[in-house]
Amino acid sequence: MADSNTEFLTTNEVATLTRTAPQTWRRYRCQGKGPRYTRIGTKVLYRSSDLQAWLDARTVENTAQP
Repeated sequence: MADSNTEFLTTNEVATLTRTAPQTWRRYRCQGKGPRYTRIGTKVLYRSSDLQAWLDARTVENTAQP
């Protein structure tokens, strides 16, 4: 079972945190581009640690990086 300190975020919460539209995260799920998520029935939840790891992997130092 997951660590009891794990925080789960909804699609809307992730969108708010990243200043993007919820539709962006729905599209990422369909295209397999976004962070890992958990589906419970119709509810989609993101672990905050998975979101942070996904964001960290996309952090660049300058425009010369791919």
